[in-house]
Amino acid sequence: MTILVAEILGWLAFLNRPSVLLQLLALAAMATTLIQLRQLPQQPRFALFWRLPLSVLLLLGGGLIALVLALAGARHGLVELSLQINLVWLGLRLVEVQLLARSLPGDTVQLLRSRLIRPLFLIYVSLALLDALGSLQDMAQASLGVWFGSEISLGRLCNVLLVLYLLLVGLELPARWVSLLIKRGLSISEGSRRAIEQILRYVLFALGVVWALARLGVNQTGVLAVAGGLSVGLGFSIKE
Repeated sequence: MTILVAEILGWLAFLNRPSVLLQLLALAAMATTLIQLRQLPQQPRFALFWRLPLSVLLLLGGGLIALVLALAGARHGLVELSLQINLVWLGLRLVEVQLLARSLPGDTVQLLRSRLIRPLFLIYVSLALLDALGSLQDMAQASLGVWFGSEISLGRLCNVLLVLYLLLVGLELPARWVSLLIKRGLSISEGSRRAIEQILRYVLFALGVVWALARLGVNQTGVLAVAGGLSVGLGFSIKE
């Protein structure tokens, strides 16, 4: 916990640097100006300005700021980070529009966007900002205390939570595809297919929970107890 407090104090010192404040003010001024200009009535002479997505305009504005700071010999690491984040966002939007929207149903694309793509992007942005403010590796090693007889670090806990979240939201499509293949191969009813889909999701998520407990260092007795409880619940689900 001491390491975590030291990292937070380091963030405050980092944000008070003149070079950092200059970059943040430049980015904020650029973004505010572009947003306000986009709200004005469109002018035929500048049709391209309103036709381009706002993320593209922010990317161009950030590139101009980085160029000016580089020519002035000033630091521009945060501006480069903002450009990197913007490029990742544009790449994800391209994947959503050009790949997913053309190959998957609309409700499936919306599910992937809201539960998988956007949350993962927010996690990426958070980790990138934390790494820019301080040492992400030091934060990962920060101890959160002793849980179930094992010392838990922040990095290990975050890794486990991320894997469990991915299992929770990412198993639906694979389970659905497998159940559809089984339905076509065995000619079962739609109700049976849905039951198989649910069973697959329960089994894989239960295995993920057991792995998470072992990853956190929970003793084997506790892991076996949880696994036994999950198997009982899975048995009732299969019966239904």
